[in-house]
Amino acid sequence: MLKIKSSLIGLRNITTCFPATHLRRNTKLTYPQYSTVHDESKITDEDFIKLKRKFVSPRNIISNFYNQVERTQDIKTGLHFGFVKNQKNLWNCKLSVQWPNPIIFSGAATTKVKASDIASLNAIRWLQDMDKLDNTGKPLISSKQRIDIAATPTTSIDLKEKDIKLISSFIEKYNQEIHPLINKEKCVTSEDDNSNDDQFDFTLPKFSHFDLSKRNDYLYNKLKKLSSAKLVQLPIDNYEKNILEIIENNQVTIIKGEPGCGKSTRVPNFIMKKWIQDKLGTECNVYITQPRRISAITLANRIAKERDEELGDVVGYQVRLKQILPKKLGSIVFASSGILLQKLQVDPELKAFSHVIIDEAHEQDLNTELLLMLTKNALKLNKNLKLIIMSATLDAEHFQNYYGQSAASISIPGFTHPVETHFLSNKLAREWGAYSQTVELNDKPLWNPQLVASVIKWINNKKPPGAILCFVSGWQDIMDVNKLLQQRMNNFDIMFAHSKLTPEKQIEIMEPARDGRRKVVLATNIAETSITINDVVYVIDTGMQNISSWNAEKGIKLLDRCWVSQANAKQRRGRAGRTQPGECYHLYTLDRFKKCSEYSIPEIHLTPLEHTILNLKIHSQDKAKVVLSKLLNPPNIQNINIAVSELQLLGALDKEENLTALGKRIAAFPFDPCLAKALVHSVFFKCLDSTLTIITYLSSNMNIFKETTPYDSRRMKSEYSSCSDHLAVANIFSEWNNTQNALQSNDTYDNRNTTNYSLSKNSLIMTYRLKNLFAQHLYNSMLIEDKDVDDINLISQKSLNQLLPAVLVSGFGNLVFRKSFLRRNGRKDYVYINDAGIKVILHSESVNYNKGKETELLTYFREGRSLNNDIVMLNTSSYVPPILAILFFNGQASFKHDGRDNCMIYLKNGQRVNISCSKGDWQQLLSLRNVLRNFINFLMETYGHNEIDEQSYNEIMRFRDYMCSVLCKLVEK
Repeated sequence: MLKIKSSLIGLRNITTCFPATHLRRNTKLTYPQYSTVHDESKITDEDFIKLKRKFVSPRNIISNFYNQVERTQDIKTGLHFGFVKNQKNLWNCKLSVQWPNPIIFSGAATTKVKASDIASLNAIRWLQDMDKLDNTGKPLISSKQRIDIAATPTTSIDLKEKDIKLISSFIEKYNQEIHPLINKEKCVTSEDDNSNDDQFDFTLPKFSHFDLSKRNDYLYNKLKKLSSAKLVQLPIDNYEKNILEIIENNQVTIIKGEPGCGKSTRVPNFIMKKWIQDKLGTECNVYITQPRRISAITLANRIAKERDEELGDVVGYQVRLKQILPKKLGSIVFASSGILLQKLQVDPELKAFSHVIIDEAHEQDLNTELLLMLTKNALKLNKNLKLIIMSATLDAEHFQNYYGQSAASISIPGFTHPVETHFLSNKLAREWGAYSQTVELNDKPLWNPQLVASVIKWINNKKPPGAILCFVSGWQDIMDVNKLLQQRMNNFDIMFAHSKLTPEKQIEIMEPARDGRRKVVLATNIAETSITINDVVYVIDTGMQNISSWNAEKGIKLLDRCWVSQANAKQRRGRAGRTQPGECYHLYTLDRFKKCSEYSIPEIHLTPLEHTILNLKIHSQDKAKVVLSKLLNPPNIQNINIAVSELQLLGALDKEENLTALGKRIAAFPFDPCLAKALVHSVFFKCLDSTLTIITYLSSNMNIFKETTPYDSRRMKSEYSSCSDHLAVANIFSEWNNTQNALQSNDTYDNRNTTNYSLSKNSLIMTYRLKNLFAQHLYNSMLIEDKDVDDINLISQKSLNQLLPAVLVSGFGNLVFRKSFLRRNGRKDYVYINDAGIKVILHSESVNYNKGKETELLTYFREGRSLNNDIVMLNTSSYVPPILAILFFNGQASFKHDGRDNCMIYLKNGQRVNISCSKGDWQQLLSLRNVLRNFINFLMETYGHNEIDEQSYNEIMRFRDYMCSVLCKLVEK
């Protein structure tokens, strides 16, 4: 506990508190009387590290707290940070405040930042003792700031007489005709699914002994003809014998190879060459995973070229939506990590492969984390399997401890040409002609596209020829820099590297610039590893990256701009010296670099765990805590418990954490379970095509528009839907797809009037391909009979518009509601609040931006960007009629009488949203909700399993159509 001098005793007796309830609206700001109390307590280095880990920015927490106090309680808090340098060359920070009691905290350190952090951490301790801050640093006064979402109704429902008759008739029909039929015909869903026809399944056909001998001879003779003299010598070539010996004598080999050593290309070839020399080439099938598609494709092309062969002979690749695979045994296949995870679902022993190589393991992305655990299990089941873990910056001892005695490691020195390194300084900024060099605010990265563009132009004007590789955070950053570079005539060939681009577009960064032009590659961290762009001489590193993190309190997945780790920065720098001497310009100071963490935080500590837990249920029926504890970097128990609760609320897991009928349907789906549930429900509610487009759009993080302003995007979407960003995207895609089909079927079709040049053709093509891939999963789950998305039948367009919100809210499980309030000047205003009580701002590109009363209830997926003052911004949302929110929102529903009106309150993990209605209407809606849930649960268990006789099946499907008709009529305006 924080110790304060004895003079603090009785301080509360001589100071005056100023609670908000005692203030009048027109009261002037009051300055409290105070006396100074010096706090001489010190936090030990150990405690400082612990507290600093918990409170990353303590000064920000203190500043935000007192800003809220001044804003909400009309009182001057007197917050002040003062700095003086003492005789020991240390900085003394004095943090003084006058509320709730006057006090001064002090801290001394070698830097101002650390000194202010020490003082702020003391203040945080003090405020917690006074019940002003919670354990996470959130103001406890914020409950007064946040609008009480339980106090007044958000909206109301008033059922008409015809609605009541319609609901009563529907319930009566269910009870008399369908419920007895369900009890009679209900059957257990078959657990044997032999219909897995995954396009990524890579199983080589069986061959006779004669075929194998012939293939071995072919590989042996080809190897003898291959001249090693053509290959550029790399550092790893001197370690070939050592590496092969370690692989042969150990089941797990860990290779820490410095950048430029050649591990990614040479190790697979070392293995294959040895087995071919022993005339056992057909028994060697090496499968190498890469965290990114472009890495898998480029490495496969490079090795095939080094082997003097075409792709598809020995070397191939396998990524989402694109593959070239060897047709015979004796193979080297590069794949993205997610593909091997799919294979492990059907082949946990990995019997098809002799060697599995997990490359770039240091990145600690979610797929790699899962691969490490599942391949560790495969090693126990398959003693002949060899596993090789490779990376440039991994902690070899950490990995060796994870795999135990079966693992051995080797370190390989690298080779890179000299790279001249520059960090941001005033001198350099002046030389670049940059008007602003600000890249940091409150320890957080501040995006400065003008600075980036200035450096690119300066290199182009002052430096010798050579391509420029510039690392930025995300797609919008790429667009910002591109726009600045294109403002005037230039000699740039600008290319992009981003995961949302098709493989064909990504691979263009390998092409040289046109004559007389300078190549500029604007890239995210996709270009950090395993990609060698031969003509890159100059690297610009902004030091920034976008990190997705799950905020359980706000109930939203946030996308925030963060500083890269030191390991990431070194990887970026290394891209400049792969084939020739280069230069790297870090657009942040050396001090900032030293503050960055040594390694990146494992993705599993940042992301929601629902999808991971559900996927792992395919491999193990153990409790989530047990399974996830076996990971290299296990997540904390609290996050696991939150994820399990969310899956139970969603209906994918039961109370014992076993898969439900829904869970069995969606466990193998390659996207968030919330999206998967919405997709499954869309089959039952006959709006599959649009929902499939929406789920594809949300899960792939694509932008269907080109470089448009938020206003233009909103205007364009509003033409296709006035209150749903999701439906607008679906309708835009549908129109584009219909146009493409018309062009293919009619050569004389004139599309000049239907071409929208604001749309990204590449994104639309990618959406179409992904829709077909996701339709494959629906087919495997026996939810559709045809894998061709063009043949999916829909309900009418009118019904689609009405039923889509029900499907979305049943999956998303999130609501935003409009709340009115009076400002101090008496003017009525409104604010959007989510069901966790957090203020929400709608992005200006949303069709619901600045809308009125007609959008009092919205649903959204979990993507957003955090803003200051505890606010979240949403990019996409859809209006939900209140009656559909009641019927399809996840969780328990209950009725409460408030003494004046009748209010229906429905709950989600303790959070609540109020909708007023009469007691009679509530009873009707509750009965309808229960009937709908029972019927949907029955469809979830039986749909597509062909275990119901034809007559019963037809009757159930007719009732399904009747259900959709009733719901459409209930939401008719």
